[in-house]
Amino acid sequence: MRTLAFGIGIAVAVGLILVHAATLVPRPPPSYGTPPPPQYQAIVTALGMAGLTVVDLAVGLSIGMALHRGLSRAETSEVARRGMFLFATGFLIAWLVMSMFAVLWLSNLIRYA
Repeated sequence: MRTLAFGIGIAVAVGLILVHAATLVPRPPPSYGTPPPPQYQAIVTALGMAGLTVVDLAVGLSIGMALHRGLSRAETSEVARRGMFLFATGFLIAWLVMSMFAVLWLSNLIRYA
């Protein structure tokens, strides 16, 4: 379990670094009425999507770990099991909402550079 938690931590760190790197790519000089250059769009899209994919992997692993923990321990009380299931469900719902906003934000960053 410790190695899985360590892997989740690394995945979150790498994913967040990639998402932040997508925001730090220098924007091209503004040219009104024309879309940003394709190179800029490709770099921001690649960094953003790679970062979100790695963070999504970490979220999936943490939810799986919580569900596994709730199912595998027979000596755990019913209240603790329900808490683990509620955490996994609530965390997944919150992550889906937050990742929707992150994808919309990245698409606006590309579109309105």
